[in-house]
Amino acid sequence: MFKKKNIYYLIASFIFLIILINFNSTNSQVVDLRQDVKERIKKWKEDLKRYPVPKGAVKLRKLFSFPSKELEEKGIYLYNALRICVDNDKYIYVSSQLEHRILKFDINGKFLKQIGKKGKGPGEFLGPKDIDVDGKGHLYVRDVINRRIQIFNSKGEYLSSFRYFKTIYSMVVDKDGFIYTNPQSFDPQYPLIEVFNMKGELVKSFGKRINFGNYSFAHSKAILTISSNGELIVAWESFDYLRKYSKDGKLLLETRLKHKYVNEKSKINMETKFKSMMMGLYRTITDIYSTKNAIYVLITYPRIEILKFDNNFHLENVFWADVVPRYLGFDFFVLEKDNGQLLFYILQCFPENKIEVFTNSTKKKM
Repeated sequence: MFKKKNIYYLIASFIFLIILINFNSTNSQVVDLRQDVKERIKKWKEDLKRYPVPKGAVKLRKLFSFPSKELEEKGIYLYNALRICVDNDKYIYVSSQLEHRILKFDINGKFLKQIGKKGKGPGEFLGPKDIDVDGKGHLYVRDVINRRIQIFNSKGEYLSSFRYFKTIYSMVVDKDGFIYTNPQSFDPQYPLIEVFNMKGELVKSFGKRINFGNYSFAHSKAILTISSNGELIVAWESFDYLRKYSKDGKLLLETRLKHKYVNEKSKINMETKFKSMMMGLYRTITDIYSTKNAIYVLITYPRIEILKFDNNFHLENVFWADVVPRYLGFDFFVLEKDNGQLLFYILQCFPENKIEVFTNSTKKKM
């Protein structure tokens, strides 16, 4: 009996010891996390001073954000939404990846409709990410987990789809419905861009990859946009290179973005030696967007900065706005008005998943 009690005592002591260790470990992790946040905020404040607002830059005024709280309470919210696009009629589409749906709004943030739901059938999604529209208002959705691209009409009705079997990082669509993709590859000789028609047939491929050093997938993550005349603009999310290609794939221009933060972090990224696929890089360029008159580059650290270039990458203006610590934006587009007013729609991912609308105008009316 004595031995049996001793055994129970030892087991109970061992279990208590494990609980105590886990409790201390959890508390330590909480302390470490809080300390990490404090260090990040401290670093962010230092970087605000290290990378000051450029002279002559125009401060943006925030107009509003959406979806509204009223919409969120009704179940219309963004959940890991990473991509946004706008059609010729100024209707906005957002891919809510973890809700497996596309949400459609007008430019004032009014909710119009939901396209798709979770599933594997036609018009259903599993993790939709990249979205874009062509000149006829057709919506193209890269349905990531289902490994296909689905096409809808302007009413959100399913038209067709095709499967793809490569890892794609980004996708844009021109006015004629040709789909430009940036395929991922360890092979530095593999084309940077592959173009498909609406049937999923490979039409052409072009573009030489840049070897940024120790080659990996991270080095080939290109961001794409197409100008109104069909030229493809390419940037890299972790470096400072910009390129422009003709519609037939001819390299027209290559330059390096001149920006203190982007250049310094790009240099660090180039010198990084990859020990695993999980090693991260600084995100230098958040996104690019092309309009009829300009090319816009979005940077979201340590503040929002939007650089406006002409079609030959000559800097024309810089716009900026304050952000909260650890702000994370992912995508954007720009509406240009005849009176010179610009509207910047920025898809914020953290601390909230919302669309924020800024303007360069001091007037209150849009």
